[in-house]
Amino acid sequence: MPYTAYIGIPNNSMVYNPVSGLFYVSVPSSAGAPYGNSVVSVDPETGALGTPIQVGSNPDQLAISSDGTILWVGLDSASAVRQVNLTTGTAGLQFSLGGNGGLYENPPTALALAALPGSPNSVVVATEIQDVYEGSIGIYDSGVLRGSARTAQSMACSTRC
Repeated sequence: MPYTAYIGIPNNSMVYNPVSGLFYVSVPSSAGAPYGNSVVSVDPETGALGTPIQVGSNPDQLAISSDGTILWVGLDSASAVRQVNLTTGTAGLQFSLGGNGGLYENPPTALALAALPGSPNSVVVATEIQDVYEGSIGIYDSGVLRGSARTAQSMACSTRC
């Protein structure tokens, strides 16, 4: 019989891992200890929270590899993306989304993440620069940009800028 459960943990994003059957949520720093600046699993059957994995400053967007072993986490305050090994429960590789070169006040943040199927160490990252309506999209293999990122400017900017 279907039922609804409410779990009171603030989060920025959520992703489902079909391999383990768990949800993962990114918990902002404002949540405080012990969950702030972490990702944590949530069992959808019981509502039980797993052990938080500290990942860095203000985790937000999430993506999970097709084999369920790697979780990618966008870190808004660090302008970076972090890889989390779900098998060991540890945060690992972190790579920068690039500085703003002094052009804008705000550095880029991950607007969306997508793990490449069959390639747990590869992630597609779409970025945005807040209040500028500009961003890019690129594929990163083990934290290294494949080729070059494609820059995009939104329609809003072309009419407002």
